[in-house]
Amino acid sequence: MIQLEFTTTDIQNSILSDEEDKFYYEILSPEWQPHVTTLKRLDSATGKYVNVAEIENTLDRKSRPAAVKIVGEPSKLLDEFLQPVEDGRLPSIALAEQTYSVVHHREKKFAPLFSTTGNPKLDVDPSLSDIMDFIVLSFIVVERLRRYNAGYLSF
Repeated sequence: MIQLEFTTTDIQNSILSDEEDKFYYEILSPEWQPHVTTLKRLDSATGKYVNVAEIENTLDRKSRPAAVKIVGEPSKLLDEFLQPVEDGRLPSIALAEQTYSVVHHREKKFAPLFSTTGNPKLDVDPSLSDIMDFIVLSFIVVERLRRYNAGYLSF
């Protein structure tokens, strides 16, 4: 499994990378542009960041995601991007009749101090490395939506 680890529990301002930095993403919602969250990937060959996508929020970084713009494609409203199947569930990734997995591990909190140990992680099947940008973007969008619906925006 490819294990991607977040550097912070803030899903809108964090770095997500594997141990060797083969996959290295910057997630940023700057103060001067709080209605946009940008996803960038570090190109290991050039050492420069490449824009992957932008998540447009309704008002600011704590508001509901409204649209997604993948570089080179037109902007899509959130409902278009997620495209639930008929029974309301999100579609799973299935290629060539095989099942692949992406597993999210939350950090552990200790009450009553609320201190954490370890950062949140994503375990991704290596056969999905070609679509890693889409997996990371999808995770951020769905997790942001889940947090918005739950009334909080931290891991």
